[in-house]
Amino acid sequence: MDDFLDKSVFYRWMKLLEENNYGKKGSPFMIPGIFILYLAKLREFRGISFRQLQSELHNLLRIFKFPEINNENSIIL
Repeated sequence: MDDFLDKSVFYRWMKLLEENNYGKKGSPFMIPGIFILYLAKLREFRGISFRQLQSELHNLLRIFKFPEINNENSIIL
């Protein structure tokens, strides 16, 4: 549960993305793996729908000024 409350994942976005993509072949990841786990836990604990989860992701992207995720191989917001 402590990891779920750790907001540092938002401040380390680009570093985590670099780590996830290191040595990866093919298209790069657009979202760090730990952030996907964060969203999954958020959905589990709050019992929200996927549409609400998408809105939550969109809001976090704006708040923390992350790059938009909008190409055909990723989540469209």
